[in-house]
Amino acid sequence: MKFFLLIIFLLINTSCKNSTETIEQKLLSNDTYKIKSAITDIWRLNKTEYIVNLADLLIKKEVREDAAFALSLLASDNVDMVVLNKMNIREDKTGHYIYFLLRKKKKPAIVNNIKKYLKFDEKNTDMAFLYWFLNDEYEKAAKIFNQIETLNLIKKEFLIFTGNNKIKKLYSFLQEIKDAQLLPVAKWAMNRISPETVIKYDFKDKVILYNPYWKKYEKNPVIPTIPDTFKSIHTANPDILVENRIIYFYYRGGDGNDRIAVATAPYDYFDGKTFADYPKNPIISIGKDAFDDLAVLDPAAVYFNKKVFLYYSGLGKGDDAIGLATSDNFYDFVKYKNNPVLTGRAPEVVLKDGIIYMYFVLPNERMGYSIHLATSIDGYNFYRFSNNPVFTYGENGKWDSKTVTTPRIREVNGIYYMVYAGDDKYMDYPPYFGIAFSFDLINWYRSTQNPIFSRGEKRQWDDGGIWFAEVFPYKDKLYMYYEGWGGGESHEKEYGPGGHSQIGMAESGYKLEDML
Repeated sequence: MKFFLLIIFLLINTSCKNSTETIEQKLLSNDTYKIKSAITDIWRLNKTEYIVNLADLLIKKEVREDAAFALSLLASDNVDMVVLNKMNIREDKTGHYIYFLLRKKKKPAIVNNIKKYLKFDEKNTDMAFLYWFLNDEYEKAAKIFNQIETLNLIKKEFLIFTGNNKIKKLYSFLQEIKDAQLLPVAKWAMNRISPETVIKYDFKDKVILYNPYWKKYEKNPVIPTIPDTFKSIHTANPDILVENRIIYFYYRGGDGNDRIAVATAPYDYFDGKTFADYPKNPIISIGKDAFDDLAVLDPAAVYFNKKVFLYYSGLGKGDDAIGLATSDNFYDFVKYKNNPVLTGRAPEVVLKDGIIYMYFVLPNERMGYSIHLATSIDGYNFYRFSNNPVFTYGENGKWDSKTVTTPRIREVNGIYYMVYAGDDKYMDYPPYFGIAFSFDLINWYRSTQNPIFSRGEKRQWDDGGIWFAEVFPYKDKLYMYYEGWGGGESHEKEYGPGGHSQIGMAESGYKLEDML
């Protein structure tokens, strides 16, 4: 028994040491996972003092794409010079080429600066592909695309580049892509080259007239307001968490005070429209003399370290900010004593490789919202990734040219799909949803089919604004829950008199990748 307890103690002690290892210790490890963890910490914490260390890792096949990606996020003229000097003393320049290819996205002239140092090696297929890609020989690169062995990131970048630049000569090449992780992007690129929109719009009235992708539930709303309850005026901000084969549906209920509630449904008997309210709702209330003493809303929950971490927007003293409450049982929450954790609102959280990626919105220069990113390894302390947004308003004249807001993100086969609300007129009264996708949770690309969903026509329950499109895949369908504002003069006026929010649902027989 004592021996057994000793083993348990040693395992726990080892685990704790691993979780607190420094970047230096991880970099010196022979464990690829630890090295990749260190690389992620370097870019997310903006640790520019490790640039040389990252450049040294460009020769390691297992982590060279990760190192090149991190360097591209920290890039500067100094980084360019460090990588170039390292490249010139190496026979295999694959990792260095990866860096310069990623760097080319933001600094196109970089290739002219390094061209005389580039060498073609037909025996090294990965390096040959990168050589052709860097030198704008796209057809030659495409011919050896399927022979590439290790460049998973760069394969995706090549497809993105083909679509963004509408390279018609590569259309037949795109048609031959079969890989499940690459196929959605190949389809997107083909749609970029040869646009085909199947949705019919009335942009003047800001509604979709024909939408093959989504069908609204005819008996909406699915979570309506109920008189004389905590949700007598509003239901809003849907967010779904699935654990232990139970669907936890967190949302905002309003009766003059906005608070957070939860409803549940058994996963095995889910029908898309039946949820049972927790008898003790609401589960998170406003604070006293605090940042959230006017309203708590916009829940975003993640199961992390055997707890529910539920982030929310708090309105009250000071700037709009994001708070945290945690729970051991999904129902009883305790607010974090050092709230708020960030300035901003409308949080969304994604858990990837032990890191929480939090998306949130801040005002932009067009008097709308843009979407920013912060990361955390413990769920409490967040570090902003750049002062710039990771996703912002669209081009002038586009439907989302003023504001992008209330993101909800879903991962499928290594691709992250963000459904967001957008508008070209108001800051926070969006009539449309759009989709963007990403491989790395930093670089996002808009669907060619946007917008893919809209508010209802006049006198429908959601004829004003729509927010928080929570897409939930179940069996062979997609269910999308969203907040819709409607009633009174909502269709013509921002938050029109006589209107209020409720939660509705739409169904789709398509996949998210089909909507790119």
